[in-house]
Amino acid sequence: TALAAARPGAMAALLQGFAEIGLEAGYRWGLFTATARLRRMAGRIGINLIELSEARQDRVPDPKNWGSYYDQQPMVCAVEGRSAQGHLNSGLLSICSPRKSVTAQ
Repeated sequence: TALAAARPGAMAALLQGFAEIGLEAGYRWGLFTATARLRRMAGRIGINLIELSEARQDRVPDPKNWGSYYDQQPMVCAVEGRSAQGHLNSGLLSICSPRKSVTAQ
């Protein structure tokens, strides 16, 4: 399964939802691949990702179907759920959310 979001704030909201669902299901750790951009976003809001390995294009069937994904330096990462949820729920999520535009009247 692959996930994508139109803007960083949307991805942060997805991560928040996954943390909540995983913890409710009794999982303590999450394991996923994260591009360099997603790892930077996680770091900015204080989430400690543990980089386990490079995600390798030769490990997936039909790597051409992944387009330029592997040009984004994806890494296999682990994250402790309670810690991630704490950062996502602490209000730091607003750092990644788009600012509302104000229209002059």
